[in-house]
This record gives sequence, structure tokens and C-alpha cells, in this order.
Amino acid sequence: EKLRQLEAVLSQNFQVRTLDLSSKTEVDADVDGLLVIGPRTPFKSNELKAIDQFLMKGKAAAFFLDAVQVNARTMETTPCDHGLTELLRTYGVTVGDQLVADGKSYAQVNVQEQRGYMMVQMPVPFPFIPLVPRLESGSDISKGLGGIAFPFTTQVEATGGDGREAVVLARSTAKSWLEKKPYNLDPRRDWRNEQVNPDGPKSLLVQVSGKLQSHFAAEATSSAAPGVTPLLAASTGTP
Repeated sequence: EKLRQLEAVLSQNFQVRTLDLSSKTEVDADVDGLLVIGPRTPFKSNELKAIDQFLMKGKAAAFFLDAVQVNARTMETTPCDHGLTELLRTYGVTVGDQLVADGKSYAQVNVQEQRGYMMVQMPVPFPFIPLVPRLESGSDISKGLGGIAFPFTTQVEATGGDGREAVVLARSTAKSWLEKKPYNLDPRRDWRNEQVNPDGPKSLLVQVSGKLQSHFAAEATSSAAPGVTPLLAASTGTP
């Protein structure tokens, strides 16, 4: 239901459908690109193998992953275990588990405050929703895109080498830092008195392309394929 708008936009140029891998050992042959959006339960072994072999055929996948689910009313967090961390690590992508906070470019949220006999909505700074004015131009995918929010995002890093190229497509500002668990997402935090040590920028969206090593190389007859381009954004609050 929440992805209908995305599906409508993509359907202008692509045939879009939902893919259930629960009882499959491979992705359907007529699929050219795979979007993995906000999984909340761990992928099973057969599903991981299906995704891995899909990439080994030189096809593309994008991963938009949640580290935590956030209750918008209480700001309480629930961990997400998607089971993709080790798979992505094989491809040179490391997904962090600390939330990125940005003290310069961020969204504001409204909180209720009692003023006399009235409850009023007051906008307050909220660094846990970094805003990226413009994505990096290192890929055709990111060129010309900007004004994008990354709600409750973790840092995601990528390394190249061995025929694999890695580029960062989105970064927080130099005024950003990482918040460790347990997360305190209370919008009423007094940031003027907080002891934080900004050491940004932090990478929020990365692209890896080239030859990737199969996560199941010991089992596969072919362990690498050219032209593989997985993308990943480690961000909670997936729409």
C-alpha cells in the first residue's frame, strides 16, 4: 500500500511486479532489476541464494534497508533484522548500526507544547532526518537528484578492488555524527547542551559495480560476473 506511488512512477517506463522468493531458488528469468525495500524479517537461505545468483548473472539490484523501525508517535525503536548484512559484505558493502545525526542539514518535526490552556504545535530541529540538497554526480542514477531526506539512516560504506568499483552517491554534512544504541530520539532533546563530536560527512547511499564475488562461491560453479550494479541505502523509515 505504501509503495503504490513509487510503483505508479516506475510503471511509466517499466513493467513492475511484486516478487515472492519464499519458495524459489532463483529470481524469474524475465526480471532485469530487483528492488529490495524495507524487509522486516530475515531472508531465508534459498532467498539469499536467489538474490546472489541474480547478481552473478550481471543483473542489477537496489537495497533500501531499515536498521530500526520507529514509532512516529512515541519515537520508540524496534530493531530490524533483514539478514542481508553478510551477503552485502561479500560485495564490499558494510551497513552500520549507528544512526546518523546531522547538525547542519536536517528536517524539522512538530511537537506539542502546553501554552496556558492551549496545546500548540512547535517546530523543532531534528537531526535524525538528514537532508541531502543534492546527490553526488558519480552515477547516472544520482545525477540531477536532490532535496532528499534520509529518515533514521545508518552509515553505509563500500570498498572497491578486485574488479569492483565503489562510489558514494549521498553524504551527510561535515556537522554530522553517529549515535550509538540505545537511541534517544526524543525531539525535545536540548541540542545546545548536548556533548556531540561532529566528524562527518557520513556516506548514506553507495553504488558498487563491476565483478562481484558470489556469497556462495564455494557452492557456485561461477563466482563472478561483469556489469553487476547493486545499490544500497541503509535507511529506516522506509516509505
